[in-house]
Amino acid sequence: MAQDTSGAPRGTVAAVIPGEMAARIDRLPTSFMVWEIALLIQLGWATSASTDGIARTLYPYIWLPAHEISSFEYSVLYAMQAGISILIGGYTIGWLSDKIGRRKALVGSAALAGLFIWPFAYVTNFWALFFLSIADTLGFAGFLAINVVYMTEMTGPKTRGRLVMGAQALAIFVLYVVLLGLVPHYLIPNNYRPYLFLLAGLNILVAIGLYFRMPESPRWLEARGHHEQARLVMEKIEELVKSEVKRTFNPEFLNRIDEVILFQSLSDADLIQIVDLLVNQLNANLAQKSITISVDGEAKKWILDKTLGDRSYGARPLRRALQRYIEDPLSEALIGGQIMDRPAFLEVYIANNQLFYRSVSNLTEEKTDGILLYSA
Repeated sequence: MAQDTSGAPRGTVAAVIPGEMAARIDRLPTSFMVWEIALLIQLGWATSASTDGIARTLYPYIWLPAHEISSFEYSVLYAMQAGISILIGGYTIGWLSDKIGRRKALVGSAALAGLFIWPFAYVTNFWALFFLSIADTLGFAGFLAINVVYMTEMTGPKTRGRLVMGAQALAIFVLYVVLLGLVPHYLIPNNYRPYLFLLAGLNILVAIGLYFRMPESPRWLEARGHHEQARLVMEKIEELVKSEVKRTFNPEFLNRIDEVILFQSLSDADLIQIVDLLVNQLNANLAQKSITISVDGEAKKWILDKTLGDRSYGARPLRRALQRYIEDPLSEALIGGQIMDRPAFLEVYIANNQLFYRSVSNLTEEKTDGILLYSA
């Protein structure tokens, strides 16, 4: 653990916990705030992508009939827009985002796409179009390089796939059905200039939205040593998530709650560790009878599947499950005189979707025939 004095009041030292931002982000639920950011960024990807390869739209309907651009010049422009500029921009803005931050890079990318698409409505000089193609395509290249990186840094592994894929599905619909389909169908060629101004305006609106609504990535801030700033951003994000609780529950209920705490949902590995703890507690109670219980891996998974089909209930039902499936049947076996040897080392295992127990020698690991413990 290191110490961080950046941004801290004079005379105070803030502890630096490695991986703190990643752990706090992973605890965030899928909230409206996270969906808002994801949809806004993917909308930015769609609007910037609609400016990419604009020569493909303008050449056959505008430039070619007016003999303003030759076939060779069009090929060069389209190659720049659809290939070379994306490669250059992806590396350049991706590198820049590591230096100045994800937020600034994405806002700048949207601004580039908006500022350099509208001149295509008036410029017909090849070299001017050449440089415009580079500048405009940088915007799309920036989104291409950064948007998934940012969303990966802002969401936990359990919600990331659903969130990103859902937002991208909507963005693909906006791009191919609306911006590259319906709108140009009605505006090209007679109203191609309003179409270009529409694309410019949408990208500028996205840039404004990102500027005011998109927080900087706390993981990026932490990686760059801005620990105090990362904590401030993270606290604002957590407060926004907690504010959704206030919109969901009545004030009378919330007044009875001391504090709202964000925590990461339990994984199967976590739940199996909890089962181990409960088995250890059971063994502590059985120690005076010289009996030790162990539960094999398949039996633990069977108990989880039987007990926690809905993981939203957490680990609370596990204690009752072990009492039902293991503790009560073993108590009946003890009372019935089925477990006579002392010390006794018993293993609980699963076979034919039923729980059995068997005596295991602690020295030789020899296993006797199993005795039915619980039948579903």
